[in-house]
Amino acid sequence: MVKELIIFDLNGTLTESKFEISTDVAYLFSILTRKYKVAIASGARYEQFHEQVIDKLYGPELRNLYLITTNGAKNYWYNGKLWNTLYPSFEFKPQEVISIVRAIQKASILFPWMNIIKAEQYGPQIENRYSQITFSALGQRAPVEAKKDFDPNQEKRKALREYLLEELSDYDIKIGGMTSIDVTGKGIDKVFGIRQIMRLLNIEKDNVLYIGDAFYEGGNDHCVKKAGFECIEVRNLLNTKMIIGKLIRDDDTHS
Repeated sequence: MVKELIIFDLNGTLTESKFEISTDVAYLFSILTRKYKVAIASGARYEQFHEQVIDKLYGPELRNLYLITTNGAKNYWYNGKLWNTLYPSFEFKPQEVISIVRAIQKASILFPWMNIIKAEQYGPQIENRYSQITFSALGQRAPVEAKKDFDPNQEKRKALREYLLEELSDYDIKIGGMTSIDVTGKGIDKVFGIRQIMRLLNIEKDNVLYIGDAFYEGGNDHCVKKAGFECIEVRNLLNTKMIIGKLIRDDDTHS
């Protein structure tokens, strides 16, 4: 299983949805970054990566860590002092933001479950991440307990995604996390972000391993599997810990 580049999905793989990385996973992940080139890929914004993972690591070799934010629209690498963008971000123009938000609001007429009353909503439902617009049914700050039972089989969001694919045909629509839908520019996805890092590091596809939890059709990890990368699907954080431990042991065996 030894590879040159190991890539992890964030929410549902390294952490619970929008929660900080646990102490034990952070410890193992820190060891992993000393042995491999490692990337984290998510629809989250850059600041969210720091809140959930980067600021909680144990003296990692940050030069070996790369961030694929907002589903590949903006990548970051560490130069020893600062995090720098790998390429210009693909940010929406103001009129695009208006069109995307209107399409999501229009969808609420067809899908009444989108009209969560304020008393049950945790923060705003629609967030402009500049290079991505994210709709979170229960709000951007909903606790995991509230999210888990909302759409466990993605049936609600699959229907919403199909509708938005028609309304927003010039964009990519992905199911993210437990309650979210992500809208990015056409062709902007995790595979796009991964390929930029591969080009930077001169790494071939056969030497890349991707670990995630949403490989189903429309899920934000599906594009990686479809592109032919070697993938491992995780069921929970315990599963992720076991995989990281095996990667560490495999490297020790081959070193």
